[in-house]
Amino acid sequence: MSMRGQPFCARSFGSLLLWLAALAVPIPGFAGPVTLFSDLGPGFPGDTPSGFGPIGSFAAITFTTTGAGFLTQISTAMTDVPDGSRTTGLYTNSGNAPGSLIENFTLPVTGNFMVLTVNSVLNPFLSANTQYWFVVSNPANISWYANDENVLGGLWSGSTLSTLTQSFATGAGPGIQLTGISAAPEPSSALLAAIGALAFAASKYRRSR
Repeated sequence: MSMRGQPFCARSFGSLLLWLAALAVPIPGFAGPVTLFSDLGPGFPGDTPSGFGPIGSFAAITFTTTGAGFLTQISTAMTDVPDGSRTTGLYTNSGNAPGSLIENFTLPVTGNFMVLTVNSVLNPFLSANTQYWFVVSNPANISWYANDENVLGGLWSGSTLSTLTQSFATGAGPGIQLTGISAAPEPSSALLAAIGALAFAASKYRRSR
């Protein structure tokens, strides 16, 4: 073959490399909802055995996730008289105490005995088999209902986040559920086609030399 075809093949080969690089980013395939942690049974909160309250400056529970994903919602059950709202937060664990703040939430607590749900705005990724904390700020006058699955742990409370102490450790802790979305990278069909085209172009380029 004449040398006139060689520059064209080289340019084509370079273009395919750029195309392949652009397509190399995995396309996320959302697998659907996933339970990150839950100690709520189907009858919660009507069948809950007990509750906690009134509580001091901070009240908290700690839990270990059973699934991984991007957080979408947190559900729990509290009542407050009179109606009000409470600032809550999801924290990492640091030495069996709340560590870094992941996200704050405003929980609309009412006088009704019902499950309360807040949506995540930041949608942080939570890893599986990892300890986290859910903290309620200024929880005076609320009653926080225990889980109905007999998941033990009691309640953590105190005047500061670094001085929380555990009460009722051998009893069921407050009920909570975290749900999210799991994402699994999937190769795009365009990427697979580009790989095949690149292999063909490389073979053709070698024959032209």
